[in-house]
Amino acid sequence: MDISIVIVTLNRPKELFDCLLDIKQQSNKSFEVVVIDQGNSRAIEEYINKNHPNFKYYAFPGRNISKARNFGIKNSTGKYVAFIDDDNKVPDNWIRILIDLLTNKDYPLITGPSINISTGKEVVEFFNGVVSVYGYIINIMPYGFSPYDKEYRGWITRPVGNNMIVRRDVLLEIGGFDEFYEYIHDETDLAIRAFNKGYMTYFDKDLIVYHKAARSINRKGGYKLNWYAEAKNNAYFGIKNSVDFIFLRLLKVFKRIFWVQGPFSALFKLFIQGKIGVLDFTNGEVSVVIGVLVGLISGLFSSRNTI
Repeated sequence: MDISIVIVTLNRPKELFDCLLDIKQQSNKSFEVVVIDQGNSRAIEEYINKNHPNFKYYAFPGRNISKARNFGIKNSTGKYVAFIDDDNKVPDNWIRILIDLLTNKDYPLITGPSINISTGKEVVEFFNGVVSVYGYIINIMPYGFSPYDKEYRGWITRPVGNNMIVRRDVLLEIGGFDEFYEYIHDETDLAIRAFNKGYMTYFDKDLIVYHKAARSINRKGGYKLNWYAEAKNNAYFGIKNSVDFIFLRLLKVFKRIFWVQGPFSALFKLFIQGKIGVLDFTNGEVSVVIGVLVGLISGLFSSRNTI
């Protein structure tokens, strides 16, 4: 098989079952499916065995998408490994479009638009996005925009984690995902490390997935986000991926966390606007401070944990 589809799931059986049905109905059948269940659910295993016996199922308990995806890489066989989320709705021509792309050129990394349908309306949440070495993200860019123009030095085209296909040899060369990222920046970090090896991300506007954005342990609705992980992973990301002199790197990391687009200022704005109370604000800011410290220490003194 040329394509392996790896899906990591955690306690979202309904969304997963809908996603698997979409995949089963693909117009082109040249793929394998590998489901990594971090919730170790007997019900999910039984459902797959009964309804999708050709799909691979693995219980891999934990709450770290990077570890689970690395496990999926090891237990898949395709020349290309596709990563989608369990709360995706996948059009029935998704595989056909992907194969058409790969027939014309052996792309190392491919991504496409993600359309949010969680409110019943279609809202573009990702289109031709870019990321900087300090983790600043722009998800909506004009089609044909080049992130390599001189005014955007330090930015690269980024994939979106729920619609990403990577050639296996590239994954193995860079070591797959950095398992420090339990979520957020897992795919952008991989894209930067691939870019540093000479592999660029290709964006195709027709390779669309629809995202239901279901609640999870990191996204519980409203403003209940994992602020600790937001700060921790942004701090680590900047330390590991920037090549600035260390003192300047630290200053820019602190700016990333505490300034306009950072989690610290985001919480402050939510509090001022009355969208969160004193307790949520205090707990969130404490989580940010602890996260920054963990991210900085790990970034400075720990080696990457990859395949």
